[in-house]
Amino acid sequence: MEVVRRAFAPGQEGDFEGYISALDPEIEWDGTRAVPDTTVAHGHEAVRSTCRRWFGAWEDDFEVQAEEIVELAPDILLVVVRDSGTAKGTGITIDRRNFQIWEFRDGLAVRLRVFLDRDEALEAVGLRE
Repeated sequence: MEVVRRAFAPGQEGDFEGYISALDPEIEWDGTRAVPDTTVAHGHEAVRSTCRRWFGAWEDDFEVQAEEIVELAPDILLVVVRDSGTAKGTGITIDRRNFQIWEFRDGLAVRLRVFLDRDEALEAVGLRE
């Protein structure tokens, strides 16, 4: 859990290295269910590119906070994340939660999937609330 806490430490917005350091170099990062126009990213550079694109769409008020971290199994975490901010150009604001499934091997995330629905995230790992 500590590696995820560090990944979401205050001030990470725009500086992804703390986040990237929690990921295996061969990470499979799937935000397709939550981030528009996104494909599955493989590896650090692809995740950096996805993050730059996503964060670049928001004004300086954009914040990402891990609200809850739940151990579902020894190497699987559910991370409840709150995104809030104002979109550049349109002024549209969001304040939403997403639910991330982090799967670990040797202390690094090897697979990360982002969902907008908690039940869907839990079902993805064979669990239900």
